Amino acid sequence: MQAYDIDIDDGETRRRMRTALSARAERLAARGERLLDEGWDINTLILLADDAGWLAGVGQHLATAELAAPLAAIDALLQPFLDPPRLPDAAARAGLAALVATVEAACAGARADDPVTLASQALVERTRAEENGFPLLASPPPDYWRRHAIEPQEAPLPVAAAAPMPDLPDARTAAARTGTDPAAVPPASAEDALPTGAEPALCYYLGPAGDLALAIEQHLALRGIGFSRFDRADGFKGQLTRQPPGLVVVDAGFETALDEIGALVKSARERVMHRVHLAAFSAGGDLNARLHAMRAGCDAFIALPASTPAVLARLDELAHAHTPDPYRILIIEDDRTQALFADSILRKGGMQTLTLTDALAVLDELDRFRPDLILMDLHMPGCDGMELTALIREREAFVSTPIVFLSGEQDADKHFDALSAGGDDFLSKPIRPKHLISAVLNRVRRARRQQRRTPVPAEARALSGPVEKRQLLDRLSGLLAMDDAGRREGGLLFFGVEYTAAPHERIGWSRRDRLIEALGRHLGEAIGPGDLVTRCGDSGFAVLTRERGVAALEDWAGAQRTRLLAALEEPALGLAVGICPFNAGIGDAGAMLDAAEHAAAGTGLTGVASVQVASPVDPALGPRLRAALAADGLDLVFQPIVSLHGEEQAQFQVLLRLAGDDGRLHTAAEIIPAAEREGLMTAVDQCVLDRCLAIAADRYRQEQPLRLFVSQSLASTCDPAHLAWLEARLAGDAHPRGWLSIDLRLADFDAEPAAARAFAVAARDLGVLVTISGCDGPAAAHAIAAGPAVDFVKLGPGPAGGRTDAQWSELKETVALVHAGGARVIAPRIEDARGAAALWGAGVDYIQGNFVQQATGDLGYDFHASAP
Repeated sequence: MQAYDIDIDDGETRRRMRTALSARAERLAARGERLLDEGWDINTLILLADDAGWLAGVGQHLATAELAAPLAAIDALLQPFLDPPRLPDAAARAGLAALVATVEAACAGARADDPVTLASQALVERTRAEENGFPLLASPPPDYWRRHAIEPQEAPLPVAAAAPMPDLPDARTAAARTGTDPAAVPPASAEDALPTGAEPALCYYLGPAGDLALAIEQHLALRGIGFSRFDRADGFKGQLTRQPPGLVVVDAGFETALDEIGALVKSARERVMHRVHLAAFSAGGDLNARLHAMRAGCDAFIALPASTPAVLARLDELAHAHTPDPYRILIIEDDRTQALFADSILRKGGMQTLTLTDALAVLDELDRFRPDLILMDLHMPGCDGMELTALIREREAFVSTPIVFLSGEQDADKHFDALSAGGDDFLSKPIRPKHLISAVLNRVRRARRQQRRTPVPAEARALSGPVEKRQLLDRLSGLLAMDDAGRREGGLLFFGVEYTAAPHERIGWSRRDRLIEALGRHLGEAIGPGDLVTRCGDSGFAVLTRERGVAALEDWAGAQRTRLLAALEEPALGLAVGICPFNAGIGDAGAMLDAAEHAAAGTGLTGVASVQVASPVDPALGPRLRAALAADGLDLVFQPIVSLHGEEQAQFQVLLRLAGDDGRLHTAAEIIPAAEREGLMTAVDQCVLDRCLAIAADRYRQEQPLRLFVSQSLASTCDPAHLAWLEARLAGDAHPRGWLSIDLRLADFDAEPAAARAFAVAARDLGVLVTISGCDGPAAAHAIAAGPAVDFVKLGPGPAGGRTDAQWSELKETVALVHAGGARVIAPRIEDARGAAALWGAGVDYIQGNFVQQATGDLGYDFHASAP
């Protein structure tokens, strides 16, 4: 306890200081009660002892022994537990409780004798009397302070189905009729409603009124989120300072004020308990604008023009961050003191925690608690952190759950071993509470965001019948998004059922339904592993297959039509088949289905004209492509290629897009066939390389180098002028070596072996890396090893229905052969965590696909956070 020299001359000053001392001591007693009731926190315990000692010294100088004595006793009681830090035992807790009660009693006595307190009580009693000479003081009604709050919504009761409701009116129209603020529209459902007692979510929009602002207001209103729009930055900044919302949206017209707004948002985040998200619109999506927004603290950057659904979806991601479901953190630490320290820090950060001191008990709690993140020590008795991580990763549900190690281990090799075992991060003890909370929150937010963004992969079909139409279209959309979609085998088939007479007259509706069900079962039995079949409408089925060329598809479709008609044994039934192959150049799943159905409708129901292949659609795409090349109008999107072994090199696959007159983006599956028909493939390749060169040079100047994987066509590979053009464009020092990897297909080496080999050798001489795509087995790996040296090898598409044990062994052999040749292996089209984990076990170096991130126009992927 430290003594203080306090000089007090007059009695009034002494009385005021005693009153202040009593108030401070009362607050200290309340802190002690919270420690006793809610659990022990070693940091709060240290502060409590320091404050008690300081107040006891002040009390001695003020001659207030009734307060100084118990405060000094609290300080003396807690000192033995501070160095080294440890939690008090039961006897010390009982002693602290008694001393806290003594301090509270002394504070109550001091308040009773205080003249100011006595005068205040007398004034209150006088004003309560009816004849007191004061104006009448009316008591406000109960809950008067809540008069402006949104009333909590009661959970809806189950009701019987009713007639369809009419369309909901526009939010502004409804507001005009009722006289209410559109921001106060109640939530659309109980799931989206705010929790009882929680502050209503708010969104501040700085920008002019317009269709986009109205759409955002209506969208958020249906989710119970209030919306306030500001035309001027001054009023916006003042309101942001007074009442920070959950979401701030800044329109493109206020980009110049983004730095100041970002500073205000940062200040608000430090003052309030909830997260304040900042989204910025921009008139251009260039890199400088994105960097400006990032440095201002933006959580989302949206380049305009953008489709309204895309904008609303991005804002939804930020709004969902206010979900009442807290982050669930599982803490595994055998040292009880350290476990309680981490537990108290994370609970104060608003997270739900479960602390276990026995590592072997973790597996029993995983399914019950379902943690968003696991925080564990490295060294524990019975089962260390690396062994426990391996056990957790064996469970499919927790393959992608972030695991963070918190340990005092200083050996860098141990850190690497822990991360290689499946950990996501390593934090060293001692750690500041703010650092711990930030590390945990960033990991959990990223994991939840990935869960929302990652599309659910289509489940493998059941042999007994068709799958849902959504599953087939999702699988088809994923295939069409790939750069080589227009060159792959397979396609979509539509089996359309027709009748020679009205079905209710000839066979009856009930028999018609049984025939359709039987047709679905027969198709389900006929398709191969990984193929999908779904029912379309009342009398049609769609089949997605990836294993046959166009001629083979026609033969298979004709054979299946004959077999199905014979199996159904119904003369009144006819069956027409339409085929839309991938090389038809249709890049949209719905458009492919329409084309296949249209082809089926164009066939005859008798004779040999019962199977028809859809012709490519949109004949105007070729001229549109020419115009885009002349005006540099091709668009590029980027998909990250992530290391499975800890590398943090930023690298992206470049994918081609072209905006149509209707606003739809045509994919490479449509563009490449059109370019081949028009003889524009070399021009397209050079346009893409030019754009990539500018991007790489810009990133190099900003000391943010990256590597881009760019596909090149067979036409460019065989054109000597293209190689000379590439050499001229790469001359100079405006970019680092190794920034570009030319992606060549293995099939091109088979078609034009001499030209492809010469191009690969010449490209490597220029400092360009070479990637070979389409390696589908050991034989292909041997063929690659026999050719010129390459840097990367991309695997071919794996079996859609999943690999067997023999196929996994074959994959491991393929990877080993590629590694023996000095190249690294990339696995594309990865859709789920299970596939990524299995490929890591097979020795694959990199993965690419929607599981990592869907292709976007953004180069801001966090490779550091994704590194294991």
